[in-house]
Amino acid sequence: MVRRYKYLSRTFIGIFLTITSMNKAILASVYASYTEQQEKFVENCNIKKEDALKQAFHELCDKETRLIDRETMYAVFLVLNEDCVEIPYIRAKDAELIFEVLDDDHSNSLDETEFLDLTEALFYKFESADSYKTFLAQYFPSFYDSDTFQKLSEFVTSRRLDTIIDFVIVLNIIVCLIQSWDLLQGTADAADFYSPSSLLNDGKIDTIWEYLESLFTLIYFVEMSTKIVILGWKKYCASPGNLYDGTITVTAILATLYVYYPNSYNNSNLIRLVMMSRVLRLLRLFNALPSFKLIIVTIEHVLPSIKKIFGMILFVMYIFSCIGGRLFGGLISRDPNNPVSSRLDGTDFEANEYWANNFNDMASGMNVLFNLLVVNNWPEEADGILAVTESKLSRFYFLAFHIIAVVIINNIIISSIIDSFLNELGEMKKYGKPTFDVKVKEIDYKDRKFLYRVQT
Repeated sequence: MVRRYKYLSRTFIGIFLTITSMNKAILASVYASYTEQQEKFVENCNIKKEDALKQAFHELCDKETRLIDRETMYAVFLVLNEDCVEIPYIRAKDAELIFEVLDDDHSNSLDETEFLDLTEALFYKFESADSYKTFLAQYFPSFYDSDTFQKLSEFVTSRRLDTIIDFVIVLNIIVCLIQSWDLLQGTADAADFYSPSSLLNDGKIDTIWEYLESLFTLIYFVEMSTKIVILGWKKYCASPGNLYDGTITVTAILATLYVYYPNSYNNSNLIRLVMMSRVLRLLRLFNALPSFKLIIVTIEHVLPSIKKIFGMILFVMYIFSCIGGRLFGGLISRDPNNPVSSRLDGTDFEANEYWANNFNDMASGMNVLFNLLVVNNWPEEADGILAVTESKLSRFYFLAFHIIAVVIINNIIISSIIDSFLNELGEMKKYGKPTFDVKVKEIDYKDRKFLYRVQT
């Protein structure tokens, strides 16, 4: 680092080293300020929301009973559909269900306490419980209610089946490793391994490995089919894990048919490659570890706020890319007619062939700024600009971006992650579960059951 800066002024080196050494102090300061401002922001939002809802209630309620009837709320929903595009469109059936959810005492009217839950209820998505009925429950209810089927259903939906399948996946991995061990160790010739004359590539199930691969495929197919029958297609697809497993299983079946059906392609290694994709399923085992689960919950919780900060970073990069284009555009190129290109001769910029890192267009400028953002060899890039401009003032362009984007904005991101992590850690220690949790609730309305999800 010292060698890279041997040509830089003492003032610039002093400023940079001061900022670098104070980075932790800046992070602590930013975190404290971020936490304080975040708490004030949330508190102010809650106060404003409650005040607005109370004011709306006083405008809408009956002056004598201090209640809002059903018809008035339906009229409110119509106004919201016309004037508030931020709120999901409220259908007539959803309006009835929202009112039913708010009406805790079933008095066919809302008091102030019930009305204050309106903002959350507006975003509920209702589904008929009948839509989750399986084919057997709908057309063969007697068999569905039998003891045998209920025991099978209990087994399929329990942790035991998942444990068995995880064990099968581990065996699948071991078999694939044994089969490929010589190739991985370099003691087998890859050309022979994939040769058409190999028994693995003759289009027939005639080796122990191909029998095992077919057996694993069959086990995964039985698991998928059983879950679809027990859970129903809609409930099965509601789980991302089931969708992933089902996709891999169907792909493995298609690969098996493609390899062993008489055609010009007979390499059974395709099946093994598809089956190895199921290894990723074992990642869900980490979900049983509290520390890993805490990390996942923190990521889910912090993503919405970080998304806004990423927008801020893109805005800053866009502004600096525009400025860089105006100041340094066209200076760095491999055009022999460019009078300043020769100034890069003998520099680290030329030795590392960083010609694409320039400000000749918006995309190239954004590329340079991304390198600066991740602190990737940015001294060489700064030295390249210094060489072609022959002005030490160009250093302050890079210093300004480093302070704004790397020191300040990056510290805001880190502060939000730390704050979310500590909040989730406190909640898990206090309640034994994360705060970011979704609970499915059920409501009866007109002799039908409806489901909706509530974040708890």
